[in-house]
Amino acid sequence: MTFNNLINDLGIKDYSLESKNQIYIFHKDNWDYLEALAFQEKANEYIYNNPEQMVYIITSHPEVFTMGRGLQRDQIEEHGLVDFDQALVGKIDVPVVEIKRGGGLTFHHPGQVIVYPIVHIGQQKLRTIELINKLFKSTVNAINTSDNTIHDLDFDRPLLGLWHGEKKVASMGIQLKRFVSMHGMALNIYPSEKMNKALMMTFPCGLPGDIYNTLVNISSDGLNTSYEEYRMRFINQLVKEIYKN
Repeated sequence: MTFNNLINDLGIKDYSLESKNQIYIFHKDNWDYLEALAFQEKANEYIYNNPEQMVYIITSHPEVFTMGRGLQRDQIEEHGLVDFDQALVGKIDVPVVEIKRGGGLTFHHPGQVIVYPIVHIGQQKLRTIELINKLFKSTVNAINTSDNTIHDLDFDRPLLGLWHGEKKVASMGIQLKRFVSMHGMALNIYPSEKMNKALMMTFPCGLPGDIYNTLVNISSDGLNTSYEEYRMRFINQLVKEIYKN
């Protein structure tokens, strides 16, 4: 079965697909989270059986929180992180989905670019942290060639993420299943009012909700285009960076 066959068999619509050097870039926006998660599972199985290939899923989701296996106890103590209060489920205006990646609570909304790398790290001779850093580096390069240069973006921190000063602009969480990666990075391009309200009641990644920022808020040049045009321009550049690596 080819990757194209897999997509066709699943009946997925309204997507784009391109490939180069055995790297597939699958793009579908505002995708229901559980539907996208089911596709990740299928893509993960496909790459397990075709380890020389790679799949990068680029997407966004309607507002949703995802809850991983939990924060590491040593990080909670060292950095003063706060676990998610399960009593909030049903009280906040955003659904919470439990998943198997590492880490605690994180959030998704239509103003993000989400990248799920489906990569056999054994075949590609990568450690998990190397895959994470490659994706962060590609993201920073793409941001700085999208006509709105943002200086001082940093991912060499004790707390995983992409940072600008004391503000976090991207979260990262990877799960390995038989040496094939799932889940990935959520980059905040522009804000969601609905999500911002929910963030004030929760602690994504154990951090206060107001620590999160967006690229459009920190861009030194300001935006001379619409939010969504900027977002698509970034995606186009990110695809180029992924192919370079």
